[in-house]
Amino acid sequence: MTARTILGLSLLATPLLAAYTSITAELEHFSLRPNFAPFVVKDVATASGGKAIELPDGVSLSLNPNSMDDRQVVIPFTTTQVAAVNVYVHGLFPDYTRDSFFYGIDPETSSYYTQNGAIAADWDIYGRTFPFLAAGEHTLVLKARETEAVMDRIVIVVLEGEIFYAGPVLVIELESLSSQSSFSPFVIESHVD
Repeated sequence: MTARTILGLSLLATPLLAAYTSITAELEHFSLRPNFAPFVVKDVATASGGKAIELPDGVSLSLNPNSMDDRQVVIPFTTTQVAAVNVYVHGLFPDYTRDSFFYGIDPETSSYYTQNGAIAADWDIYGRTFPFLAAGEHTLVLKARETEAVMDRIVIVVLEGEIFYAGPVLVIELESLSSQSSFSPFVIESHVD
């Protein structure tokens, strides 16, 4: 197997256009998606790619993830069969006031889980297994619970079958680069199939 990075999505795969057993996404690449604010992208030298996301100090919070439609990262994906799925978040949570977030798969029909109380002076990996996830389209949602909790990337691993990334982030990122002088000689074109 080989690892490839395509505009911020690191994909573990064999041939091109193959299904994957895991997806790694840099969270800062979701900053142009709806409802990302008030998360911010910040420079963090020790983060993979040198950037991470956090909810800045002073933003009002709720301890109920269902009461917040903003301040979230949404990652769509598809699984090929019923399987357990592991989700890992690479985070920096230095003390008890900056150590938590909510996350869930298909939270509109299931529950959010709370990651809390895992204080680490350096980057660490926080995870959960979602057992018996049905085959088909899914959405992983990551929401802020405390300000200044820094999150770098997320890894989704399917334990049976395969996983496909199902989001439009690649198109958004390419269009966002078009205003930069180094984007030339590329041109943004629309194609309708």
